[in-house]
Amino acid sequence: MKTSIFSAVIALQLLVTEAIAGAWLREKGTSFSSFSLSTSLFRETRSSGYLEFGLTENSTLGLDTGLSQNANGEKLAYGTLFMRRALGSGAGPNQWAYEVGLGATYRGGVDAQPHVKTGLSWGRGIQFRGKGGWIAADAAALWAISDDEHVSKIDTTLGLNFNNRFSGILQLNFAYQEGETFKYFEPSIVFNPPNTGLKIQFGLITPLDEPENSGVKLGLWREF
Repeated sequence: MKTSIFSAVIALQLLVTEAIAGAWLREKGTSFSSFSLSTSLFRETRSSGYLEFGLTENSTLGLDTGLSQNANGEKLAYGTLFMRRALGSGAGPNQWAYEVGLGATYRGGVDAQPHVKTGLSWGRGIQFRGKGGWIAADAAALWAISDDEHVSKIDTTLGLNFNNRFSGILQLNFAYQEGETFKYFEPSIVFNPPNTGLKIQFGLITPLDEPENSGVKLGLWREF
């Protein structure tokens, strides 16, 4: 893989994808925010911030940001402002949406590099043994503006609501660039503490090609 600043964004953006993002749009006038922090056995740390706002019934405006630091102390930051819009009426069980965004990536000692994001999402609700849940797939491409590099990524999610307090989530995340593929498995539990308005996510992050570099993830979600 190339060692450019744009290539370096792959691992960070794979690990900050929110399980609740995708084909389901925010209701007009409502918002969702989240913050997550992860660390691996090799002392690599990543943090992310995520915000969505229901601009209209068919449009959601969002901001996706992240910061990572590897074991050598090298830092990488990025931010993407995006718009997600519904495809179709949304009346059936299958929900579709597309996304366009603009952002930049920065690594210490290197100039910031702008990028364009395009994406397509699908999702639908499911029932399993009397419990509700969802299944989703989000495909996206990050296009560097200053050269011909790009990253393709697909995130798949399976979620199940155990009860009013706990949900389980399984994610498989894939990214591809210049003939190289990155694969991550992320199982997590989401807890909704009473009388707080928050949801707390506890999870694991395992690179399928390097399971010895697995890590843990803590996230906080809030809808308002």
